[in-house]
Amino acid sequence: MVLISASAASGSGPNWSILISVAGGVVTTLIGVFVGSLLTRKTQQRQWLLDYQAQASSTFLREYQKVSRARRKSFESNSLPDLDWRPWNEAVTILSLVADQKVVLVTQRIDNILWDVCIKLRDGDTAGLSWLALRSDIESAVRDFINLSRIQFGHGGMSVEYFHGRPGIEDGIWPGWRSGE
Repeated sequence: MVLISASAASGSGPNWSILISVAGGVVTTLIGVFVGSLLTRKTQQRQWLLDYQAQASSTFLREYQKVSRARRKSFESNSLPDLDWRPWNEAVTILSLVADQKVVLVTQRIDNILWDVCIKLRDGDTAGLSWLALRSDIESAVRDFINLSRIQFGHGGMSVEYFHGRPGIEDGIWPGWRSGE
């Protein structure tokens, strides 16, 4: 305003080069703020999603351990597991909402294996089933879940071979043990 008044008083009109320079600076600053806010928003959304996926994955694995223990006891007694399935179903559903498609598919595979075992237990159809074979199938799927989750969280080059602290199924320690065949 002072520039216009001073130049208008001299009769030469506004100093356009200064006005254009100032206006360009203001526009550039506003564009920078706008682009920066978009990038920050996108980064924050991605971070929130990763945090939520990690939480959902850990909840899923925690519920899997509960279901797995109950399934083992029910297999030994040839009865249905005494289990509240709601937390398991919630964990599967939440993962279906927030996880990548490959993680969702392996989650559904784990769920299907567990339900197949429960149906066989319910129907008394366990004569030809081997605990080690059942455990091998489900643990292979859980290992796939863990490795796909690690890729989702940015650890793509580092897969895990096993996820528990006991010897593998093929280890000679199991035959004859209560935990084995």
